[in-house]
Amino acid sequence: MYTIHKNVQIILAMLKAYGVQNLVVSAGSRPIPLVFSAEEDNFFKCYSIVDERSAGFFALGLIERLQKPVAIVCTSGTATCNYVSAVAEAFYQHLPLIILTSDRNHYYLNQQEDQCVPQKNLYSDIVRKSVDLPIVRDGMDFWYCNRLVNEALLELDHREKGPVHINFQIDDSYPVEKALYKFEVPALPSVTKIDRVMPTDSNEKWNALADELKGKRILILWGQHLPLSEYASALAQTFCEQFGALATSDVIGNLHIENFVRSNWYGMVDRTKFESVMPDIIITMNANRLLNIKARFNNAPQTLTHWHVSPNGEVSDPLKRQTKIIECTPEYFFKRLVETGIHNTKNYYKEWKEVENEIFDENSLTHGFDYSAVSAIQALISNMQDGALFHISNSNNIRIANNFSIPKTVDVYCNRGTCGIDGSTSSYIAQSYISGVPSYMIVGDLSFFYDMNSIWNRYIGKARIMLINNSCGALFHSAYYEPFKGVRDVDVNVAAAHHATAKGWAESQGFNYLAVRSQTELEQTIKIFTDPNTQTPLFMEVFTDAETDVAQIKELGKCSLKGMSMVKNKLKEALPASVVSVLKKLKK
Repeated sequence: MYTIHKNVQIILAMLKAYGVQNLVVSAGSRPIPLVFSAEEDNFFKCYSIVDERSAGFFALGLIERLQKPVAIVCTSGTATCNYVSAVAEAFYQHLPLIILTSDRNHYYLNQQEDQCVPQKNLYSDIVRKSVDLPIVRDGMDFWYCNRLVNEALLELDHREKGPVHINFQIDDSYPVEKALYKFEVPALPSVTKIDRVMPTDSNEKWNALADELKGKRILILWGQHLPLSEYASALAQTFCEQFGALATSDVIGNLHIENFVRSNWYGMVDRTKFESVMPDIIITMNANRLLNIKARFNNAPQTLTHWHVSPNGEVSDPLKRQTKIIECTPEYFFKRLVETGIHNTKNYYKEWKEVENEIFDENSLTHGFDYSAVSAIQALISNMQDGALFHISNSNNIRIANNFSIPKTVDVYCNRGTCGIDGSTSSYIAQSYISGVPSYMIVGDLSFFYDMNSIWNRYIGKARIMLINNSCGALFHSAYYEPFKGVRDVDVNVAAAHHATAKGWAESQGFNYLAVRSQTELEQTIKIFTDPNTQTPLFMEVFTDAETDVAQIKELGKCSLKGMSMVKNKLKEALPASVVSVLKKLKK
């Protein structure tokens, strides 16, 4: 029987998955759940060494002779300090030592409790990875512990060998009274081992990786990336053709290949239709993305797996299904798999294109929206020159722009790494100044006013800034989220409502200032704003209504579906123009 402490169950199951059999155990009560469970499992070989300092060096002797990782286990408190010299030796000898330190619940730290010292960072400078396992109370805790143990054990021989530290908390009274001594679980839980693939791995390993893609539906989630070279784009397309893969991305991904499906409607597909074309393998690459696709896979079959391609080799498991970390650039990944010569027997891209053609209506996005942030952004994108630079500030603006077709020759930028509104205009000014091509920016009022000093410099050049000013942060406006309705002062303290304008500041910094307050003015002014012959910097402040913006954003999220856009267009055609005009006024 095994302990009822789930974090310990995970440690033991993962040690078995990684083939770690030898444990050097020192005396103490805190690690009883792990030690007694290991003793009951014939897979493990336990050595009892009372003195922790001696135990650490005993383990190093085993590692050197067996050429395999060995774990040391001790109780909480100063016992953990006695490992320091052996851990330091393992670090500088590059020996794969696993330090398992049991700990008390962190609630008790510095509360005059027995055997309770800060343990989780005790060896931080002399281990390759240190993780701290919480007490497992639910499924999220279980996944988190599973991931952390993977992260630690993967570092035992990542590029070079060395020690790793796993600190695990034990609560005597959780999940039941005297839990420390409860051994009632007949089998260890199912855990997920994450395998690492390196560029230096053999051709056989890369061939096996490619072989796993046979007969599978492959979805590439391409995150934010700088504009790609023609060579990199060609590699991505060749991979997708050879393996029948589908790539999806946002405008900030700058991915322009044939086997591509827009991300803005990907999340709109109904559950039944989505399940009929559910991927088998999801491969994530690059940085952040707008598309919050995780929710779509909450009810996916357990057979759905996730690979992550990353040059730094760090585990990233947003879907909670990761089985592989492939340590290389996307270009190298595509090239190496294409070179295997292996072809997939499933064409997932073709299946998705059939779904896209069935439900997606590109033309519906060209119809006129009511005057709003949506119509302003649509107007700029529609009038933008090929080869332009386009910086979109984070929050609503980037979400809106993601729904429209931006020319493939336009390079798109956004400070999306942390999803904050900081510094968008400052980044754009630098990009615009050195780009040598027509450069445009869309920025929201809070983002611009937060970064006002961005235009207080001598590098403005031919910058063109469109400021969407709806007098608040519309993403947090009470009309945007149902839970916000009726909340006192939400528009003041959350959405930061204001009555500021950028006119005086923009003009004082040498911009030719343009103001827009209606759709008619927008259509007239956008021609001036995008005129390639204009040599002066332009600042176009578009004043909109927050509630109308929110309504149009919600409309935008629906209109690309064929059924809804067809009904809407038929209604418009059936009504006289005078009635449509009255309805618009009433809506406002």
